[in-house]
Amino acid sequence: MKSKPCPRNIDKPLMLLGLEISDLALISIVIGILQVVFGAIIVLVSGVVMVVALKRIKKGKADGYLQHLAYKSGLRYPGTLPSIRDGDRYSPWSRVYKKGIS
Repeated sequence: MKSKPCPRNIDKPLMLLGLEISDLALISIVIGILQVVFGAIIVLVSGVVMVVALKRIKKGKADGYLQHLAYKSGLRYPGTLPSIRDGDRYSPWSRVYKKGIS
């Protein structure tokens, strides 16, 4: 029986410049807004600062750390259940959101 090599990191997220795609999307949005308001030099410098800051914040943390941090702080984004900070509770059996029930 012949064996074939198998990739070791099959579930690893796609990385670019050492950051996850969701982090780069966040940086792109901020850079786009800054480009409208400020000049190119300020945008370039702030983009480099954001990349360095994100790398330092995420160093040693698990994949998806910023998404979990945003969820814990109450920031809603598509594809997630409401945060507990909002006072919402979700029951998969009733499929109903209940406000303020402990």
